[in-house]
Amino acid sequence: MEKRSYGDIMSEVFQSPLVEKFQTRVRRRSLVISMGLWMAGITALCLLLPEAWWLWGPLFLLFFPLASMINMSVRGVTEIPISHLDDRLAQLRARAFHDAYYIGVVLALIGGIVLQEYLFATVGESRPLLSIVPIGGMLGGFLFGLPAVMLAWRLPDEPEHEEAAHG
Repeated sequence: MEKRSYGDIMSEVFQSPLVEKFQTRVRRRSLVISMGLWMAGITALCLLLPEAWWLWGPLFLLFFPLASMINMSVRGVTEIPISHLDDRLAQLRARAFHDAYYIGVVLALIGGIVLQEYLFATVGESRPLLSIVPIGGMLGGFLFGLPAVMLAWRLPDEPEHEEAAHG
């Protein structure tokens, strides 16, 4: 039995027919919008209903299928080792990470300012500080996956999808 590398296995997985249904621009953008709605819902739940802490766990479980589908929609370009990508995909990956982390730093700074204002505004209120923890976890997970999210939003349809849509 031949030993295969992680990159070979991941490349094969992300090229499977099961993954192809997520690779149209419309579906990729729908997944990104779903992720945004999920984040807004979690944030609203944590801030408006901090006593409903028991809902946080089940709702956080929705992150994993959404993040996985977004990775599938970009053929795992952000997951496959760069040595297993062709030049075009390697350049897309590099640009996605570069742009995502510039945006990520700005989002983290804005989030820190908002969090600081929230904490100072709620001193003396009965709102538990624990409601901030899931929001931080959610934002951390989102920032970690931001390169894939940006690729999912930016990538055009692949030629075979365009031909199928117009033909």
